[in-house]
Amino acid sequence: MEPVKANLVNSTILIILGFWGFAASGWNSTTALIAPCLGVLCLVLTPLFKKQNKTSIYIIIGSTLMLLIALLRPLTRELGQGDYEGVLRVAVMMFSCMVASAIYFRNFLYHPEN
Repeated sequence: MEPVKANLVNSTILIILGFWGFAASGWNSTTALIAPCLGVLCLVLTPLFKKQNKTSIYIIIGSTLMLLIALLRPLTRELGQGDYEGVLRVAVMMFSCMVASAIYFRNFLYHPEN
């Protein structure tokens, strides 16, 4: 998969599942908006990502990795509460970030000129 497509898929998943998590929290947990906001940021930067703009590439990769790490806390919280719908939601977002990160790094390892 191309890194740009991986970014689009990851951004879409983060936006949809992040807003679902925000709605599931009763619309009052502002930290639930972190994932959809980063998804929107990555989506907005996609045209620059296509043009190989280094700044946008670093922002997208960095925000994806930071979100992957940041989602560990909600995952453990959802597991502790026994909310398996929340566990599934967070796990899918984490998996999406892991796959997108792997695609980004694979592309830069095998195509360093991009």
